[in-house]
Amino acid sequence: MGHYRLFSEKDALQKQENLNTPFTLIVTIEDPEQQAPVYTSTIQSLDANNFSHNSIEVDNSIHLSNQG
Repeated sequence: MGHYRLFSEKDALQKQENLNTPFTLIVTIEDPEQQAPVYTSTIQSLDANNFSHNSIEVDNSIHLSNQG
């Protein structure tokens, strides 16, 4: 364990604070054969484990131009 981490943990205990590290995780959920309710079950698991989450809609449009 690093010295800074040890110091931070002891300091947080002394101050009765919770240590946390904010982060972002982007997950792609895919079921190409559409055989399982992967999206619903994944969202239910995130909720059951108190994860904060948002759905993101992506526009996969491709615009081509031939200027020749």
